[in-house]
Amino acid sequence: MFSPPAVAGDHLYAASCSGSVFGLRRADGDFVWVYDARDDGGRPEYHGTSIVTDDVIVIATDDRRAEAVGHVYALDRTTGEPRWKQPFAIGVMTDLIPVGDVLYFATLTEQVVALKLASGEPVWTFEAGSAVKGFFATSTPLVAESRVFFGGIDGTLHALNRETGEKVWSRSLGERVSTALIAIDGKILAGTADNKLHLLEPATGKIVATRDLPGLPFGRPVVDGGVVVFMTGGEVRSLSSDLSSVRWESKVDTEWASFRPVVIGEEILAGADDGRVYALRLKDGATSWSQDFGGPVTSLTSAEQGSAIYIGTAKGIVFATRFER
Repeated sequence: MFSPPAVAGDHLYAASCSGSVFGLRRADGDFVWVYDARDDGGRPEYHGTSIVTDDVIVIATDDRRAEAVGHVYALDRTTGEPRWKQPFAIGVMTDLIPVGDVLYFATLTEQVVALKLASGEPVWTFEAGSAVKGFFATSTPLVAESRVFFGGIDGTLHALNRETGEKVWSRSLGERVSTALIAIDGKILAGTADNKLHLLEPATGKIVATRDLPGLPFGRPVVDGGVVVFMTGGEVRSLSSDLSSVRWESKVDTEWASFRPVVIGEEILAGADDGRVYALRLKDGATSWSQDFGGPVTSLTSAEQGSAIYIGTAKGIVFATRFER
């Protein structure tokens, strides 16, 4: 379960790599409803984050075969029935980003898309023009003020007009953009598959700093006064916001499996291939504790100011737990 469980009121919404979305009761995990995207054909999976509104949960599928189709769905929160659905070739693995009444994301064919949240009607589409090489998970775009920023698998970072989708500028970073794009201290941060981090000026795309890393950066970096980056090889680095210095470094004896670490208080939580959730202290990277959940931990969500944690594993199991801090 790579898509993080979503919490809303008394319900939890979980989506699996077998093509189903489950509406569950938070109190006991009992089923309220199930929606099976396989009814629309193919072999759909869920990987990105979902968006929960007062009425619907919006979530996307991908089907990583050359001729396949995925969808973005708006499912009724009460019944699980589709309010609308919009098809896209191969589908969507990025997170969905709501800004006002518009939803932004990128498809596996490297289209950057703006949809009306209420109806699923397209507002605009930008064709990044990259070939899909091995179906790498497309980097989640960044929406900041009047721009949408997107990093492609060909290493090009694009800045688009948020209202029209027209390109403002583009900049080559040399290798596939391997992390979600984030904003930090007025700059754009992007990780690339040649084990580097880059800082860029949002107005022009000028590269203002580059930092070499000991592993391939992936997932969503965490801003905490500086930036915490998770990498292959079980590596973690905390860097200053201008990338000039290492604040701390840490490592676990396994590979990281979750793409979206969760900050709770003074700790950052991430899931790993060895079936454990690790809590690292934000001040120095030391492991405060870890707990075994019986299979690779691929997603985490916190609720109630971090006192309730929902954990998804590669075995398709969702755990609800509380950690005393």
